[in-house]
Amino acid sequence: MIRSVLSLALAVTATVSLTAPAQAHELRTDSTVESVTALLKTATDLGIKVRVQAKDCKDNPGLMGYMQAPTMVMTLCVENHSMYGGNAKDAAIADTIRHELIHAAQFCNATWSDEILFPSLLERSFRIAQDHLGWDTSKYHPDHRSSEAEARAVTHELSDAKVGQLLDNRCRFQDTNRSMVGEIRAGRLRIKGLKGSHTP
Repeated sequence: MIRSVLSLALAVTATVSLTAPAQAHELRTDSTVESVTALLKTATDLGIKVRVQAKDCKDNPGLMGYMQAPTMVMTLCVENHSMYGGNAKDAAIADTIRHELIHAAQFCNATWSDEILFPSLLERSFRIAQDHLGWDTSKYHPDHRSSEAEARAVTHELSDAKVGQLLDNRCRFQDTNRSMVGEIRAGRLRIKGLKGSHTP
């Protein structure tokens, strides 16, 4: 399943070659098929579902992906990544996967605390997201700006393996080591600190 999702993502992007978008930011280039596969395996082992190419993707060509709470479903808009040319396509897909799984970790974190994973670093996250990555905050609802700034900064700074470790740490009950994703999806574990909807 994971390899087929990743293979489909890479195959689709290999067929289209356009220039990078005007606000493209520096992408991490250390992802490999193996590291992204391992990250997706961590997510699916926790119970996070992965969809590729939902209707929302076709209706919003600038949408790269999204994470839904409380269903804990990550949607990848693979064809929308075609705006990145050359090897940047694969890096952009890996970037989107890391980014959306940071949101998943935020949702898990919000079951017992605030949605923000690293509150003491939030100001730094905004600086990285805006100044270094060129993020335009005006395109996001004010309730979503903190979680989005953090997701952008953490995505940029952490490798696939580190995002997998963070996701695994935040989405497991510490006392039993069981995944909390199924409990969230079933409504038995509420996301307390979630501000608004994070779907398109």
